[in-house]
Parts: sequence; structure tokens; C-alpha cells
Amino acid sequence: MEDVKAAVNVAEKNRGEVLSRKAGVPHNAVIAHRGASYYAPESTEQAYIIARQMGAEYLEVDLQRTKDGVLIASHCNDLSEKSNISEVFPDRAKNRMSDFTLEEVKSLDAGSWFNEQFPDRARSSFVNARISTLEEVINIAEGKLANGQPDPNDNGNRPGLYIETKVSTFFPGIEKDLYELLKKRGWLATSVKDAPEGFDSDKKVGIQFTKARTILQTFEPGSLPLLNKYMPETPKCFLLWLYTRQEAMDWGSEKVDQFSPDADLSKTYGPLRKDEPLTQAEGESYAQFTAKWEILSEDNYRMWLQWAKDNGALAVGPGTQLAGYNDPEKGDQSYMDLISPRLNHIAHDMGLLVHAYTIDEEVDMVRAMENGVDGMFSNRPDVLIRFYGKTLHAELDEILSSYGW
Repeated sequence: MEDVKAAVNVAEKNRGEVLSRKAGVPHNAVIAHRGASYYAPESTEQAYIIARQMGAEYLEVDLQRTKDGVLIASHCNDLSEKSNISEVFPDRAKNRMSDFTLEEVKSLDAGSWFNEQFPDRARSSFVNARISTLEEVINIAEGKLANGQPDPNDNGNRPGLYIETKVSTFFPGIEKDLYELLKKRGWLATSVKDAPEGFDSDKKVGIQFTKARTILQTFEPGSLPLLNKYMPETPKCFLLWLYTRQEAMDWGSEKVDQFSPDADLSKTYGPLRKDEPLTQAEGESYAQFTAKWEILSEDNYRMWLQWAKDNGALAVGPGTQLAGYNDPEKGDQSYMDLISPRLNHIAHDMGLLVHAYTIDEEVDMVRAMENGVDGMFSNRPDVLIRFYGKTLHAELDEILSSYGW
């Protein structure tokens, strides 16, 4: 039986490799989640430069927009957990990103929280780290410093971008804004630049010089069709989360106008999971709670994947149940298990790649790869690079030393 399973898994991995090649996306893709955010404060210059220097193939960006219309890299709906906003703007600490100008956001210390939360990884140079704008991340991907100046330590890697429209309901029109910026900076699939003379793609990361230089991603059914409308040729990934019917209806009802007038809400918005369990048990962690979630049915799952494909997706991004989900220190990124061999087979059968989030430990990387996952989001790109047998272009200590961090 184990031999049969192994043969099936090898076949699934081979299917994913063929699909990756067809899409022009690196197989076993290394996607640096908010940069190398295990080693430096997420979404900062430090995190993104570390990821680039290590050899990550994509720099992942959670996209939001400031009050004055600047696209910025930030995961949280408010900045209270990962900045000193409570000290700088105490009366507005819980406000959304859209309530602050870029100048106000850039006045925040987005690094000290990291030192306090992870003292074993703390560095004095992280104090007063700043949240990056999307333009700054593009600069870094292009081998520059965040401010656009030449980077004397640049080692030649040219990663792509993996950009998520985050809570796009709060930022109407952000998909068009993203299109305009990527067009201006030449980062659409239709504006690929040739690699410079002498660039050796066998020795350096060169995703930037391919049509898969930018991959767009979203959890939100209201955003994917708009991303496809403005950037039909740019690869897209639909991120998966298991909503109940009521959760999906509550969450998506205000965006129904983004679909055709006769859209069937019950089909468009789910449910993706069974209604039970609906609430966390007393003393149960969120990771333990989500570990119980199950898809409603395979037919329903296929329906969602077909909808994603019809709206331009070439990949899906499932969550994973991590081996350490019972450990408070390791379980904060553990969710429902959507990377079983069967679900990966369904995705591949529909011509979709599988890029799973967010995996930092080798034990989980092994399971994901064996189950047929085609790439992973990780806060530790060096660990994932080594795991895949790819080239680690620089060690962490070497990078920190060269930049004086």
C-alpha cells in the first residue's frame, strides 16, 4: 500500500512540474512571505533584502493603500500590533491603514515589536524599521535599496513579486491602482525586460525576466475578477479559506455588484466548509479549532476552483495544518488542511498549480512536497531553498554583516 501511495505522489509531483513549466512559473517555487520575516520585521526593507540576497524566487507583498493613495506593504488591518502607533497616534491606533497618510505611516517604528516578540532574533538595527511601499519592494527586487539608490551589496538575484490585494473591500479601486503602478514600473506580464548581457540564470535568480515575474493573489472573490479585468495576462492565484455559508454571505454581500447581476450568491460565495464546528471550544487555540474544519464536498471544492480558473487563476493557495499546531509558538500559522494528496490531485486535474501557505519547518515541507504541492510561502526562505536543493546565495549572518544590521 505504501508503495502505491509513493507512486501516486511521484505522479502528482510530475503533473505539477509539467503545469509549472507550461505556466512559466518555477516548480517548487520559493515565495518569501512578507520577505524573510522570520529573521527581520515583516514587510520592511530588511526583510525583503534578506530574502532577495538568499535567493528567494518571489517576494510576497500584502497590499493596502494609504489615505493619500500610496500602495503599501502591510498585512494587518490596523497597525497596533506591529508598530508603535499607540504611542504616536493613540487616538487612532485601531484605525485602518486607509486613515493614515504615507508620511504618517512612515513615521512609525515597525521594527521594535519584532525585537520584543522574538528576543533571540532581536537586533538594534531593527529599531525604527519602516513599512515598505510597493515601489520600494520593486526597487529591492530590481537590485536596489528601498529608496531606489544602487545597492553596493546586491548579489545579482532578480526575484519576482507575489502580490496580494489585502482586504480589498476597504480599498475600492485598488486593483486598478495596482495595474497602473505595475504598468509604470514595467512589471506586467506584457512588459518583460530582457536579462542584462552576461546574466547567468543558472547561477542567479532571474524570475524578473520571465512572464511570471509578477503573480497576483487574493482571498477575496470580489477582487479576483477585477485583477483579471485589468491584468488578464498576468498570472493569478486564488487563496483558499474555508468559510461557512453564512460567513461567506456576510463577508461578500457588499461586493455582489462586482459580479454579473444574475450571479447566484449561494454558488459564488460558498460555503467551502461544513457548518460544524462553528465556534472555538473553551481553551482551544485557533490552530486547534481550524484543524477540525473540513471541505463541504469535493464537488463544492471543484466548483470554487473552476470559478477561480474562469476568473484567470492559474494557481490556488491552500492553507495547511502544521505538525506543530498544538504548540503555541509554532501553531500560529496552522489552519485547516487543504493540501491532502486528493485535493492537490483535484487542483492539478483542473490545470491549477498549488502554492501552499505558510510553511517554515522541514517536517511540514516534506509532507507538502510529498503530497504534490508546487511551491510554498515561507518566512524562512533559506530553509525552503535548502530543502528544495536549490542554491542558497547568501547565509543570514553574511547578509546581516554586509548591511551593518
